[in-house]
Amino acid sequence: MGKIYTHGQVEITVSATEKLSIVSDDSCKVYQKVGYPNQPDSWDLLATTTASEQYVSAAFSVGTLVRIEAGADDVEYEAGALADVGAKSGATVTVVEDRTGTIQKTVLTFTATPVTITDDAGVAQYGSTGKIYDLPDGAINFLGCVIDGDLTLGTTGTIITTFAGGIALGTETATTGATLTSTEADIMAEVDVAAATASVAATPAASVASTYIDGTGTAKDVFLNFVVDDDASHTSGTGTFTGTVTMNWINLGDVA
Repeated sequence: MGKIYTHGQVEITVSATEKLSIVSDDSCKVYQKVGYPNQPDSWDLLATTTASEQYVSAAFSVGTLVRIEAGADDVEYEAGALADVGAKSGATVTVVEDRTGTIQKTVLTFTATPVTITDDAGVAQYGSTGKIYDLPDGAINFLGCVIDGDLTLGTTGTIITTFAGGIALGTETATTGATLTSTEADIMAEVDVAAATASVAATPAASVASTYIDGTGTAKDVFLNFVVDDDASHTSGTGTFTGTVTMNWINLGDVA
């Protein structure tokens, strides 16, 4: 991985089929050198990156000379196959990616991300933020995940202000039952959520074991799932989640 210091620039060649990955705490600009018949070469603006989010280009069809111009903060960049980089999902979700060797660290930040809760009468209430991350193709080994944030329920519907329940990460959204199991929690097993105060529950949770997801046939998705302990007054409704989900994982490879 290369580094550009504040207000500096660098020119690199990105080979055909490769992508360009850029991370910076400030926005920066990316240009590509292009040539037209009977005209001098020029630099065309390819992208203006967003501060604190990872920019990943589309794969280049041909080898291309690229210039990266840093803004008011340092820039880290890398060109390559980037087979182990996924993509965040959701307008209220941002992502920062970092890689050390083969280990990818994905930090997703949620700002009042909507949560939908469904009442399984007499059993529990279950819900999800929906899909939060698209994993790349491949066999994915999750070394461990950490969730840290606040779940607020009762925006609509009826949920007692001291609700309790559980939280998990899975490859499918929560569907039913009093516990999060199978694909609702196959990335990070369910962890209990302590009783809420004034409708807000803190959700500190961490993996107790590594997990393996087979996305070699079809790439998998990540869902942030919740379950709420049943109460006679509970109904379906909505809420929000604000906080972070940190995933440390390795793409072990894909099949043709």
